[in-house]
Order: sequence, then structure tokens, then C-alpha cells
Amino acid sequence: MNMKTTVHNKIAGIVLLLPVCFFLTTACKKKEEQEKAMAAQANQVKEYAVITVQPTSTELNSSYPAVIRGIQDIEIRPKIAGFITQLLVDEGDVVKKTSHFLSWTLLNTRQP
Repeated sequence: MNMKTTVHNKIAGIVLLLPVCFFLTTACKKKEEQEKAMAAQANQVKEYAVITVQPTSTELNSSYPAVIRGIQDIEIRPKIAGFITQLLVDEGDVVKKTSHFLSWTLLNTRQP
């Protein structure tokens, strides 16, 4: 009986080992086939649509943040209270020492 059980154990081991070996060989073959298919796909030349570019003239507009300052910046402060109602000159106009360049109204600062 001892001999029978060892033979049965060997047969059972072989029976269990055969599906594992079969699975491993088929899995390796599938992996090799996948690698061959990917290599063949990588070697294929892909076609793309092509257009011919014609030279043309184009105007490009660019804007940049900047601060423009004059050569000489001055501040004008009133000696009396009032509001500027009209500017009589434009930016960049030449003014003389006696020219009027704005009109304004006085505020009544007297309190009764």
C-alpha cells in the first residue's frame, strides 16, 4: 500500500504540474506575439495630411505694459480754491509764459 500511495502522489503531482506548465508556455507565446505585433506597428510609416505654405505679408501688433514720463514733470497747485472747468491747450502744445491754458471757477470760501 505504501507503494501505491507514492505512485498516486507522483501522478497527482504530474497532473497538477501539467496545467501550470501549459499555462506558462501559452502565456509566454502570447507575450512574444504581442511584442512582435507592437514592433511591426512601430515600424509602419504613418501618413499625415500635408499643405504647402505660401508666403504672405502680415502686420503684427504687439502691446507692452509701460509708463511714459516727460523729460520734466511738474506739479501745478492752486493758490486759491476752485475747480478746473476747461482745458484750453492740448498735450504737446507750445505755451508762452503769459498764455492761458485753463479756465476755472472760484469756490466761495467765506463763511458768514
